[in-house]
Amino acid sequence: MARIIAVLAGFMAFMAFARAEDMKKVPITVYYESLCPDSMKFFVDQLYPTWTSLSQYMDLTLVPYGRANYSMAEDGSGKYMFECRHGEHECEGDRIHICAINKMPMQDYMKLIKCTMSMSMTANNSSAYPGKQCAASVGITDYSPIEKCVTDMAESDKLFVAMGNKTMELKPKLESVPAITFKDEYKPSEQAKYRSDLKMAVCSMIMGEKPEACKAGPKGSAGNLVPEFAVYASLAVISTIFARM
Repeated sequence: MARIIAVLAGFMAFMAFARAEDMKKVPITVYYESLCPDSMKFFVDQLYPTWTSLSQYMDLTLVPYGRANYSMAEDGSGKYMFECRHGEHECEGDRIHICAINKMPMQDYMKLIKCTMSMSMTANNSSAYPGKQCAASVGITDYSPIEKCVTDMAESDKLFVAMGNKTMELKPKLESVPAITFKDEYKPSEQAKYRSDLKMAVCSMIMGEKPEACKAGPKGSAGNLVPEFAVYASLAVISTIFARM
């Protein structure tokens, strides 16, 4: 009897471990440009809604840089020069996003960035980037940390360069934005699927029991148990022990 109890205890411990492994957040990185039409649409229609319903399952990293370039100024000043795909206002937008990401809680910077993307989808690209306007709109009462970061070129340039370096480290090389990686794997052939149904992609990466947000969708009902391999492995161990009793 003692041996049976020990086996059952071992089985329960194994299943608890499998459950804990299943609950690990899915690492997701999104590379984008603040004024890229596809990036704006993806953030507003896919990323933000998915994040609001599945944030507890997502380890999300934003990288606003895309196909920008940076170089050192030729005057020997040590300053950086940035060239963004959609002009200087995109560099301004990227800089605001970068500072928000580094100075604000995630709940706040996600709301702020979503608002700026929404407003920029219908605004003229020659207009000033709506960072401060959106801060007021989404209830962020103190915008000064972002303003200070944006205007302090020594700080924001360093952060901007770090985003550029992270983007350039992507393998294979970035082809277009938005680009989405899961578990640090960039798969160009999968990007169209991720961009059109990010929620489904995230749900498919969640191990074990799926959250209600996944079950609610037309495609998201699969997988309500811990991975089958965990169950089968546990049963195999139990069978082996009992066979030797």
